[in-house]
Amino acid sequence: MWLQKFLAQLKHKGKLKKGREGVNERNPCRIYTVGDIGITIPGARAWDGGEIPPSAKLIFLAPQEEAGPGKIPPEAKVYIVGHGLAAWRLAVSKGLPAITPEKALALAGEITSQENSGDQAQPNFGSTRSTGKENKKGTIIVVYSSKTSVGKTSATANLGTMLAKEGKKVCLVDADPGGRTLTSLALGIATTGDIASPQKIPWGLDLVPSLPDSPALGITEAKNSIRKLAGDYDFILVDAPGRLELPLYTRAFLETAVETAGHIILMASCDHAAVAAVRAFVAGKMDELHIRPVTRLVVNQTQPLPPLKPQEVAKRVGLELTGIIPHDHLVDRMFAEGKPIPLMRLGRKGSAFLNALQELRTKGVC
Repeated sequence: MWLQKFLAQLKHKGKLKKGREGVNERNPCRIYTVGDIGITIPGARAWDGGEIPPSAKLIFLAPQEEAGPGKIPPEAKVYIVGHGLAAWRLAVSKGLPAITPEKALALAGEITSQENSGDQAQPNFGSTRSTGKENKKGTIIVVYSSKTSVGKTSATANLGTMLAKEGKKVCLVDADPGGRTLTSLALGIATTGDIASPQKIPWGLDLVPSLPDSPALGITEAKNSIRKLAGDYDFILVDAPGRLELPLYTRAFLETAVETAGHIILMASCDHAAVAAVRAFVAGKMDELHIRPVTRLVVNQTQPLPPLKPQEVAKRVGLELTGIIPHDHLVDRMFAEGKPIPLMRLGRKGSAFLNALQELRTKGVC
């Protein structure tokens, strides 16, 4: 059960001060406090007498919650923690964000690390429910594959537009110094850009056009420029190049995504060449970059009748399958019209591509 594992991992990040042991999925927990700054994990169906400490900075609600806490500290950030539709439905009904246990642990780790270092500054929680007064840090989502033509640009453009339509401040980044597919789709021209100067595009969001691969730029300087960019947005979505050898900015984005409790969407298509290329990345650079915990495998069925099934792709690659994107003719229309699918006038059937992306979001990818 994810909750038991979650609490066990929190014990290593700080002292578990309140609550009870032996929790389960049906009766997750009362209130647990980690460290002196009061990270709390209120659970479901167990509010008898439990109160949230006024010092709480994070509140994690289990997806089975039927009754809420009586009073939530005004400075606390509240999240639904769980997988699947149960968490997503509760999040919608309560007007709260849903995140995975892994992302919750990353947020908890950020607070406890500040506590251990003696830093009393307010922590960054990403962008969810931002008031605009705190010093926010946008979530970085990198869409990557070590193979070309697997749907990275389609996923990046459509996911970013979906978030922008919900009122999020979004910046797309074309990190491919050679291909420039996202740049051409958004601007109609192939050009290079500067990470310090995003451009407004008609989709209701911003774009950093194709970033040049500058050997003179150091990895530390690249990461600093990424952190500065992330401070201006709720989400940064990166369309990475399809190759195993990583350009400087791609490597920097992959490593920085971990800092922002973001994710790497590792794309593969259902053909043997793509599987071999992605497997090489998983077997080598993924652990070298320490990004395995935030990497999610998504299989894109770019053909109506692919040679491999998505489950077989996941088995060969060696990662758990997070999502499947079915073949959708609207992707071709998107490139023909230069317009993401969420901005099109769709028929009654909608878009299988968009439905798959929405399912990814219910799993906490963003």
